[in-house]
Amino acid sequence: LTASTEAPGLVSATGTRTWATTGTVATQRENLFVAPTYASASASQTFTKAATVAISAAPIQGTNAIISNAYALWVQAGNAQFDGGVTVGTTTLITSSVALTNGAASSAGTLTNAPAVGNPTKWIPISDNGTTRYIPAW
Repeated sequence: LTASTEAPGLVSATGTRTWATTGTVATQRENLFVAPTYASASASQTFTKAATVAISAAPIQGTNAIISNAYALWVQAGNAQFDGGVTVGTTTLITSSVALTNGAASSAGTLTNAPAVGNPTKWIPISDNGTTRYIPAW
């Protein structure tokens, strides 16, 4: 690989999409992973964990490499929306939909049993029916 040059393993298609007529596009998703259906030919097939997308870890620092900040998932700009619950480790923090916008939460669900993990330096406020609670945001 060329020194000091990014070499992505997978890059989505880029370019301009031009719609032929005017109107409203209700939803436009550039990359869509459709949930698979898992079935079994016999009874009692158990899937302990199943995921449509799984990220094993953040990038791993190899020989002679220095990674200052490693992220398994990095949302560089825009909003992050979770229409389902949010679980950290084995603790469910939010049980209904929440949208995180610019480091603050809106339309928050129920925050329960927030774990005291590490020493967070920032906290995200979550409002639930007028009550504000906070979750760690390292």
